[in-house]
Amino acid sequence: MAKTLLLDGNIYNKLEADPGARAMLAHAINAGLTRVIATPIVVDELRESPFGGLPNWFPVKLELENVIVWGY
Repeated sequence: MAKTLLLDGNIYNKLEADPGARAMLAHAINAGLTRVIATPIVVDELRESPFGGLPNWFPVKLELENVIVWGY
């Protein structure tokens, strides 16, 4: 089973400066060992950053956030 990673904006900044780490993560994703998800909040943060959105370094699955309040 693949490990799921949720990366925040600060990690994307670190990955920008480290092409080797990006390549290793892309390899792990392509091998089915890892998957990277992003929430709408992370996407919004990256949209407002110099990235202008999610970088296309490796596949990222968008996971919508949900809130449930019992009784409503």
